[in-house]
Amino acid sequence: MSAHRDSTAASTITVPPLAAAAMLVVVLLVAWLDGVRHMLGVWQSSAFYTYSYFIVPTSAALIALGWRRGETFAPWPLAFTGLVGGALLYATGAAVELRLFQHAGIAVSIISVLAGTLGHSFSLHHRFALLFLLFMVPIGDGLLPILQQMTARGIMLVIGPFNVPAVRFDTLIRTEAGDFEVIEACAGLKLLVATIVSGAVFSHLVYSGRRKQALFMVAATIVPVIANILRASGTVLIGTWSDMQIGAHGGHIFYGMVLYLIVVALLFGIGYLWADDDAPVRPDPPLANSAAISLPILIAPAAIFIIAGLF
Repeated sequence: MSAHRDSTAASTITVPPLAAAAMLVVVLLVAWLDGVRHMLGVWQSSAFYTYSYFIVPTSAALIALGWRRGETFAPWPLAFTGLVGGALLYATGAAVELRLFQHAGIAVSIISVLAGTLGHSFSLHHRFALLFLLFMVPIGDGLLPILQQMTARGIMLVIGPFNVPAVRFDTLIRTEAGDFEVIEACAGLKLLVATIVSGAVFSHLVYSGRRKQALFMVAATIVPVIANILRASGTVLIGTWSDMQIGAHGGHIFYGMVLYLIVVALLFGIGYLWADDDAPVRPDPPLANSAAISLPILIAPAAIFIIAGLF
């Protein structure tokens, strides 16, 4: 009789959705502390991922910007199924020492926690802000060799019409004045990722149509690559014409950045010309009836985090 009464009492204990979300995120961060520390370490150690520090604040700002009057929260248990995938990613990554899987598992699980605790209506309305958290995952190192090759080949195409004798050996460009190598820092990965991330926010805020958003994201992916090729080609041309007196040293970083900023400013400026100022706003999902979350519903996700963290 006492046991039955205790279980009934536990099932009637409820937690406000915002508090439940905070509690589960804290449990996740503690249980998966090894993966969280590693992800933060990647952000700190690599200049490619400096933008990652702004992902969570930007997501919060987007939620605040789209906040509806009388915003309500109600649990959405179905969203917690995403925790299974996130936990499997994390546990697999820990077992085979594949950190990318751990990082992805953390991001997916945080999104699932927020969706499950704050509800279907909230998640649907703020879906971009929630999915934006996926940019926390430091991914892109695998693109470095590809970008280096693309830049080296692009340089040869650009300098060809200028009659600059040059031979390419993989990522090394050999001219009469000297050698130019497309190292990782010159591959343009940092600029590419920064443009894609900022372009995602821009297209979400400026366009209401999926087609325009998709087209702008294609441009935000291609334009930085072309801009980096032009920057690197300018370095080779100026260095060759000046017999390595100009452009072969630190100066090329400055004018290369100026060129990049001009190109990206043009990208966003031209993109803004097609802004959907008067476009109809997509209908919002109806506000849900506020509801607290029972304690047993929170125990299952917490257990998943703890078990996955044991691997």
